[in-house]
Amino acid sequence: MENILGSHPQVRLSADAVKLAADLNLADPQFDLPGMVDLLLGADVLAKILLGKDRVLQPGGLVALRTIFGFALMGPVLRAPPSTELGTALMVGSALSDAVQRFWEVEEPPQAPRSDPEHEECELFYQNNTSYLRSGRIMTRLPFLAVRPPLGDSRPTAEKRLLAMERRMSRDPLLKEKYINFMREYEDLGHMSVSKFDWRSMEHFFLPHHAVIKPSSGKLRTVFDGSAQTTSGVSLNQCLHPGPKLLKDLCDVITRFRRHQFVFVADIKMMFRQTVIHPDDRRYQLILWRENPQDPMLVYELNKNTYGLRSSPFLAIRSLWELADRERMSFPRAAAILKEDLYVDDICTGASTEREALLLRDELIGILASAGYELRKWISNLPTLLDGLPDDHQQDPHLFENRDNPTMMTVLGIQYRPVQDIFTFNVDLDSPHTWTKRLFLSTVARTFDPNGWICPVIFWAKCFLQRLWTAGLGWDEPLREAVLEDWLLFASSLPAINRISLPRAMIPPGKHTASHHGFSDASERGYAAAVYLRTVTMDGQVKVSLVMAKSKVAPLRTALTIPKLELSGAALLARLLNHVMSTLCPSVNIATVYAWTDSQIVLCWLKASVHTLEVFVANRVSQIQKSETPLIWRHVPGEANPADCASRGCMAPFLVEHSLWWGPEWLTRSEPNWPRTPALDTVALPGLRTLAIER
Repeated sequence: MENILGSHPQVRLSADAVKLAADLNLADPQFDLPGMVDLLLGADVLAKILLGKDRVLQPGGLVALRTIFGFALMGPVLRAPPSTELGTALMVGSALSDAVQRFWEVEEPPQAPRSDPEHEECELFYQNNTSYLRSGRIMTRLPFLAVRPPLGDSRPTAEKRLLAMERRMSRDPLLKEKYINFMREYEDLGHMSVSKFDWRSMEHFFLPHHAVIKPSSGKLRTVFDGSAQTTSGVSLNQCLHPGPKLLKDLCDVITRFRRHQFVFVADIKMMFRQTVIHPDDRRYQLILWRENPQDPMLVYELNKNTYGLRSSPFLAIRSLWELADRERMSFPRAAAILKEDLYVDDICTGASTEREALLLRDELIGILASAGYELRKWISNLPTLLDGLPDDHQQDPHLFENRDNPTMMTVLGIQYRPVQDIFTFNVDLDSPHTWTKRLFLSTVARTFDPNGWICPVIFWAKCFLQRLWTAGLGWDEPLREAVLEDWLLFASSLPAINRISLPRAMIPPGKHTASHHGFSDASERGYAAAVYLRTVTMDGQVKVSLVMAKSKVAPLRTALTIPKLELSGAALLARLLNHVMSTLCPSVNIATVYAWTDSQIVLCWLKASVHTLEVFVANRVSQIQKSETPLIWRHVPGEANPADCASRGCMAPFLVEHSLWWGPEWLTRSEPNWPRTPALDTVALPGLRTLAIER
């Protein structure tokens, strides 16, 4: 391997870390300086290296291991709370890191979650420790790990953080007013109360808290920090189960949202805080609070599930699933929706007829009200679905009054015009004096496209990002002339995306037949796959809709031939088709699934016996052949392949006018008029479904 680990540590450590190890004979005297790892030793030689007599330099932090080379350091380097200036810089860096992580996660094809024994333990704990109050609300306990370290003293940190928050509020009267109003409402709603618990007698945890303000609305929310470390170096979050992943993939919720003729969106008000925490566990949800610095600090306990704990998302969504199971007989439609069409606290669903949509709306209101939940911020493409709802429960009570000036709303992070029933984009770029790699990355990460509808444009940006990395530019180093020229051309064209409008509904009303058509393609820059839904009504009307697309840049260190990249694209397409099928079925009856490629070599590989192929090719052919969905593979000429632009990348104006990308015209014709070659071979794979491949 040319590079074992990269630079380690990634940044220079503080002088405090150096002082901790000042009296030790270190294996690496310059451990605090970033440097490359030269040699990786495996566990098979570990016993010959370690000499015992470890030293704990920081409780819960840095540990010195005595080895034949000298002391080796391991573990996190704990730091004091950062100053205001440094804290701001760290928050900015963290925000960028989070945005980039979300960007790459969205760009990855969805994958089924892996089973985990700890997740099964958490689920069993929830089932055994959940009950119902007379009001119908759900009460549960915090899911602690079966084996966990003890918590130390957490009050000193909570006190310091409250004093810091008070200093911040003293400089910002508006912030102080909002913070006090938030905490008053929290107490008035019964979500927190003055604690009578003797916190000195038993294990407990004080949650530090701070304000987070939403830039777009100026709305303040208090966030509680379950990751704050105690004097033992252990935080509450280290002691809690995260639980299994119950949150549906965003792209799946959006795809299902496109099945219906009539849709509505609603937000569950204060969803997390509707789950009651058992009184015995509230000692782990203590906070310090006072409205005026002159008053004594009072100890409050949070009575409900709250933000900031590792287990909070699991408890919030699992309680809704519990409600669905409990009320399935009384509210069958709504119960299914709570498990399928929920993303965090947003319900995005609908029905094929107006009557069914109205019944579903009323069922959802009823099932949630039975457990103390309330739906707000209603949006719909049908005015009658909003009739009867109070104005303050609607996102815009005048939504359908001014059709000449359509309202743009955000649904699951995507721009949506409910009156026109279309998805759109809203790109608004900054114009800094100097473009750097950091600013470029921040701009690209904010371009939100979970289903890959503008995949060709995003692919260009990913290739450009790869180009910046190979150029060796620093984070804040200005882009060089040739690179800058290309980026400015791309950036200036990006607002053209705002002209794109994508019909939300994919399924026509009435009886119809449906089939999936997936396309893959590759270039020297990377490979891509795109999936379309083709529907035909009883009177012969054909509609082709872009469902989902994904792309991958070609690796730099391992140069792959074009045929191997084409095969990688075909494997990506097989994964994508299987995922889309599992998302839409059985609610949408898909009769046939076609997979198209313009590579004759790939089709030949798919016909071959796996054992006769080299490892790289054999692995991907095997993945394709094991497809759970029967795929009919066909050849398509390159000029008729819509995935071609996604594997090369393109500018935004080109994509807007790219009719092939938004739905190949030739797919609207009858099957005999599709691209094809004279003969069709059917290859029977041992132990697998029949795989049809066009010659």
